[in-house]
Amino acid sequence: MFFPGRGETAGPARQVCARCPVRQQCLEFAVSNRIVYGIWGGLTGPERRALQSDWLRAARRDRDGAIRAADAAGITAEAIGRSFGLSRMTVTRIARRGNRDARAEPDRLASQTPPLREGGR
Repeated sequence: MFFPGRGETAGPARQVCARCPVRQQCLEFAVSNRIVYGIWGGLTGPERRALQSDWLRAARRDRDGAIRAADAAGITAEAIGRSFGLSRMTVTRIARRGNRDARAEPDRLASQTPPLREGGR
């Protein structure tokens, strides 16, 4: 039931999962261990892969924000890297990208402002 063949429905397994008290933990286990076959937490492999991409993007966004905050607080790239298990170079790249993104918005707006004509017109 939890490993339907090609063309078979996942409906019966989904019904069991809908009533399961550990559905979320089951799904998290399958996503974190990259299990591609079977119904886990009520989702099929392709559904879990899509969810995994969303989770990964959110986790990286949170991690990068914390790295930029630590960098802004004056913590060294080496110390930040040790905390996150990253190299100094990776920490520096993330911090610089954040600084570049923060500066890009005002620069974009400035480039859309029409230049003043000479003579005040």
